[in-house]
Amino acid sequence: GPFDMVSIGANYQNIVESRNNRGFGKTFRTERTERVHVIGVHVDMKKVIKQHDLNFGIDGQFNLLKSSAVGRNVNVDTTRAADSRYPDGKNNMNYIAAYLTHTWKISSKLILNEGIRYNLVTMRSTLTEASKDFYPLPYSEIKNVYNAVSGNLGIVGLPGKGFRVAALFSTGFRAPNVDDMSKIFSSVPGSVVVPNSKLKPEYTINGEVTIEKTFVGKLRLSATGFYTYFINAITTDRAAYNGADTIIYDGVASSITTMVNKGSAYTTGVTASAEVDVTNWLSIFASFTYTYGRILTDSTPYPLDHIPPIYGRVGVKAGYKWVSGEFFTVFNGKKRKVDYNMLGEDNFGQGTGTDLPGWFTLNARISIKPVKWFGIDLGCDNLMDLRYRHFASGISAPGRNFFVKARFNW
Repeated sequence: GPFDMVSIGANYQNIVESRNNRGFGKTFRTERTERVHVIGVHVDMKKVIKQHDLNFGIDGQFNLLKSSAVGRNVNVDTTRAADSRYPDGKNNMNYIAAYLTHTWKISSKLILNEGIRYNLVTMRSTLTEASKDFYPLPYSEIKNVYNAVSGNLGIVGLPGKGFRVAALFSTGFRAPNVDDMSKIFSSVPGSVVVPNSKLKPEYTINGEVTIEKTFVGKLRLSATGFYTYFINAITTDRAAYNGADTIIYDGVASSITTMVNKGSAYTTGVTASAEVDVTNWLSIFASFTYTYGRILTDSTPYPLDHIPPIYGRVGVKAGYKWVSGEFFTVFNGKKRKVDYNMLGEDNFGQGTGTDLPGWFTLNARISIKPVKWFGIDLGCDNLMDLRYRHFASGISAPGRNFFVKARFNW
């Protein structure tokens, strides 16, 4: 036919996730369960015409969510009704898109690529009467249809041996999902997120520049600077519910927040890496990423949530014949209190109450492969057995951890 290649695929996932909560000394444990069925399909068609590569395609994803909850008496194993994390009726979210991409190999030193994509998203959540007994929301159904066109334009230059420069401009689109619009949940005691049926999509304008250079085949350097501007940025803010700014959630008086569109925001940052071959069997590597994000207001810009502190990895790798290994550190910088979004999901209360301390771990790996068909890997993470916590997590990371892995090939 008219195409050089046609790829057609389908996939299915069955996801079950649960959260069990019981206050200290309490009789009842609240058990919340989410079951998600995800069906995906895609058709991709490719055509090559001299220096031009064309791709046409359509893809879709269909999500079906069922959320349920029960209160269980841990002493006598009886149950009672409980509030679910999401509306306990039907929760569906479907994505359908059509796209066209084009790559033009102008010369051996210059490549141009561009693309366009049409997105259609539908979302529906319904509340049963049982759910309304817990939260008498002013609606029984949230139903929305969103559509948008997004695109990208990129150029790659190869000015010399081992030298690469790339620039990319793109636009993005994110429709509010069931989690954004319908969730009723408390990530920290004393604060609860309630649904917002009027939430709108957010759009982004993105740009990034990458420079990569290899020197005499031994030293490899790479750096990328990026910037994203959000329009109708989706974030969390204080809200009222039936005229009140607090409600009782899991027996705790909780301030009310909800997902809202905040006008505009931005993120910017840089990621860089380096690797040098000291000898034929020894190399040193390092990488780090720094991100900064703010919500733009009429006065002082306010921190955007989900922005991690600076993080990275530094180490040394060695390999000789059938033995190889590496020793490296993974590190996170300090997250200052002034950089936290106190209304969002940064979970400031899960930290120390001031700044979130920086941390680093020491880790080691060794791989032994005496024959082609068999190998064994040994390693230890967090050699110093330090206690630390990833940004925004409510659970401390593992302590010293050993592992052994055997690999067979035939």
